[in-house]
Amino acid sequence: MKNKYLREIKEKLLAYEITTTELNDILSDYDQMFDDGLEKGLSDQEVIDFLGNPEKVVRELSESYILKSENKHRYSNKIVALMPFLTTVTYVILGLYFDLWHPMWLIFLLIPVVAIISNARTNIIQTLTALSPFIATVTFILLGTYLNAWNPAWLVFLIIPVLGVLNSKDFWKSFGFIVTILMACFIYLYAGYAYNAWGQGALAFFLPFAYGILTNDIKVSFGKGLLVKITVVLSLIIYFVFGFFFNTWGYLWMIFLAIPMVSIIRYSGKNARLVALMPFISTIIFFCLGYFFGLWAISWIAFLLIPVVAIIKNA
Repeated sequence: MKNKYLREIKEKLLAYEITTTELNDILSDYDQMFDDGLEKGLSDQEVIDFLGNPEKVVRELSESYILKSENKHRYSNKIVALMPFLTTVTYVILGLYFDLWHPMWLIFLLIPVVAIISNARTNIIQTLTALSPFIATVTFILLGTYLNAWNPAWLVFLIIPVLGVLNSKDFWKSFGFIVTILMACFIYLYAGYAYNAWGQGALAFFLPFAYGILTNDIKVSFGKGLLVKITVVLSLIIYFVFGFFFNTWGYLWMIFLAIPMVSIIRYSGKNARLVALMPFISTIIFFCLGYFFGLWAISWIAFLLIPVVAIIKNA
């Protein structure tokens, strides 16, 4: 009984930042106290009742120690807090000395990426799903900037729903959706490169949409959220129509920022609305100044509007 009691105390203490010497001293003390109780004629259970069960003992001792998980979390939080400063300094250095104002502004995406990774759970698919919008954006901008492959580079955004369905417990539903996505991509690319019929090829993406409706994963309804749904549809139509006919792939992707912005305007409270909108407004200002006027060297200052507006709002 004594060995089991001491073993449980040890196992629970190992969850804390404690040295081997301190751990051995604690176990030695409770070993001695346990023996003293037995010498006084107490039974094993009476000794345990007197000393306290392992949970109570460790709870009292834990006031002097920090959980390993908490210490790791604190360390992660420090890194996350430093990321805005580190990314800004890195961006300015890359811009001043290597003239990489664009597309190295993508380095600012490390801020949310590091935050996601630092709070990640053990499920790698869920972590990748959370990271997929940033991975897709970086890939899209780099392919577009250096290879002028805005179309079909936008296909990389399809990794977002693909990774999303991989979190589903229904394997065959997920498998069917991924197959329809791949089929649509193949038809689209074949029609585009073989016949220069990008517009007609894009119709293939009705395949995964139809599959989603058939499997009841996509529900077409009207009512609450209608404005956001209309925004989604209009954004897709505007992006593809203008992209195909006016080659606006390089900058019209910003139209998709209208989706969260409309949602914020429609459903958030008036007091928090402007603060919530500022990351999107700052991104639009930043990219427009850089893309259309070549002002990447100074347009990043637009991101300072985010904390400035928040401070003014809460002043």
